[in-house]
Amino acid sequence: MLPPSSSHPRHSRQADNSLRCKALGLKSSGTKYALVHSLITHKASGAPPLPQKAKRAPSTKPGDAGALAARLERKINADTSAWSDYKIKCHERECYGLAHELLTAECDTKGRLAAGDAKLSDVFVALLSALRAGHSSPAGVPGGFAPAPALNSFYNAHEELQPLGQLVASFGRALGAQLAPATRAQLRALAEHFEQHARRHGAEAFVGVASAFAEA
Repeated sequence: MLPPSSSHPRHSRQADNSLRCKALGLKSSGTKYALVHSLITHKASGAPPLPQKAKRAPSTKPGDAGALAARLERKINADTSAWSDYKIKCHERECYGLAHELLTAECDTKGRLAAGDAKLSDVFVALLSALRAGHSSPAGVPGGFAPAPALNSFYNAHEELQPLGQLVASFGRALGAQLAPATRAQLRALAEHFEQHARRHGAEAFVGVASAFAEA
């Protein structure tokens, strides 16, 4: 017997019933009997289609630097003792990815970079500082990045570190001149740390980013 496919009549009817339920605002997953029963019951009741839930628009409220850093720290400081080797090796990369995701939301989705919001520097400092603290955690101890084997291989973590560095550089070029000297110095030191960290593991990331926060 051939497996169900998109061209199989029974499969097509199942998909059609699912779409009809979805259009009516009914539950669109389940067995064939459940879908047909929902359609028949809804038709017998004479009820109009249920209103579809509107998708909530992304928030434009500036994120709190402390709260965002706490979210990142929870991921960085996860207890890796029961993790598989593969999950451990992906830990650092995923932390960079989360930092990039949070910063992108603040810069682009909320439009803070285009609006020239210099307070965005608080978020950059908080998240980059959290990542740097992860680098200094003792290997093999719960908290911080994964044990030594993952750091030795760097396991393509630079693939997530590179776009993070590009975003930090874009922020520095756009708003660096508006920052207080102490904040520029702090971001410059953080950028230098990540460039050196990548080089220690044979990767290139954050190259030249520190220059975006040079003294005015």
